Amino acid sequence: MTPSRDKFVSDLLRQRRLESGLPAETTVHESLQLLLLKGAVVGLVLSLTPLAFVFLLNLQQNRLEQEILALASVEERVGNAQARLDSMATKRASLNQQINRIATQLVSVRSGSALLEQIRQVTPQGIRLVSVEALPSKLLILGEAEGTDAFERINALALNLEAQDELLVNGTRVVKATASDDALIDFSLEARFDSSVRPTPKRLRELGSEGLARRHEFLRSTGVDL
Repeated sequence: MTPSRDKFVSDLLRQRRLESGLPAETTVHESLQLLLLKGAVVGLVLSLTPLAFVFLLNLQQNRLEQEILALASVEERVGNAQARLDSMATKRASLNQQINRIATQLVSVRSGSALLEQIRQVTPQGIRLVSVEALPSKLLILGEAEGTDAFERINALALNLEAQDELLVNGTRVVKATASDDALIDFSLEARFDSSVRPTPKRLRELGSEGLARRHEFLRSTGVDL
């Protein structure tokens, strides 16, 4: 078709478009190849976008898993450290109990000299002590009393012993008292110790037990609860 014919046809079409209410100039459409290329690019982008999201999600998941593993390792180390601390605290508490028990045993041993001095101070005149035996829980005394008021002297000794802080109230009693051939009253007496009472260094020194008083002071200075 010649140019003049093309122009004539174009003019006819132009007139027809005007009569139909369409724009006078025709819209130039892109070529099929270009449209297919654009469609292919858009389809490729749309198909690759989900793959990219999946790839990013996998990276995020791997990072989170590594962080979780790292936290689990830290938590395990913290748990092991706490277990060691608990074990050390238990061992320390057990050791302190053993130390306190040994210390209590050391100071619970009654000083013979202090005990004898204490009994001497509360023994009335006219009474002679034959034997004194200190057991873990009680004191046993054998003695003789003279004079017409021998029984009163024996009772006074029992009351004096009961008044001592180291002995239980109502824990002292005269086991027996009998008259002998030489006009003396033989008697036996027992007094129970108060296990809750611990002698103080001052009291021990008053009774002449300097060594035991120093032992008390040393143990208290090291933090042992007596």
